[in-house]
Amino acid sequence: MSGSGQKLAAQYRNRLALQADLLGAAILGVENVLLTKGYDPSMGDHAEAKPIHDLDCVALVKAAVNLTKGADLTGHALNEAPNFCLGVAAIPELETDEAYLAELKEKISLGASYIQTQPIYDPEVLERFLESINGLPVPVIVGHMMLKSASMARFINSNLPGVSVPEKLIRKLEGLPRNQLVEKSLQISVALLKKMKPLCQGVHFIPAG
Repeated sequence: MSGSGQKLAAQYRNRLALQADLLGAAILGVENVLLTKGYDPSMGDHAEAKPIHDLDCVALVKAAVNLTKGADLTGHALNEAPNFCLGVAAIPELETDEAYLAELKEKISLGASYIQTQPIYDPEVLERFLESINGLPVPVIVGHMMLKSASMARFINSNLPGVSVPEKLIRKLEGLPRNQLVEKSLQISVALLKKMKPLCQGVHFIPAG
């Protein structure tokens, strides 16, 4: 995909703000947009914040697709339709959840053009996920976040829903001095991505911190 990109989560804004974000992004030349549900605010630094459930992710995809067809959320015609390449997020570890898969397939049927996954640290998880969505005519971009330390990996396992780092990878990082962690982390990432490369159409590198 060419052009700049933006991530937009349904959880944190009402429909007016979401539509304004999309149209504002289009004016700024943003073409690639990843539409997500977003995490509950209680998981962040402001646990007292209230989530907004004006649009769910399916409705957000539908709204964004309608913008590309030249109509806003109320059906009024736009002077100029945005040219978006719309993507949706996926949690591969939910490959056996029929309701989740049905929702993902609905987003694609509405007009989403690609799937971007949460970080994957086990190629078999990706294989099972791809089998579960067999037939969806869109590219899959695999999320990847380098593991800086064993403690970071354990933090992911405890705090990032739908993402798990196998214990065998954590043990490779355990007890290493700081000057060896970067090299070992890179080795782990390269090995994982070499195995996943033939299965997907791209990789999204997620910076930690």
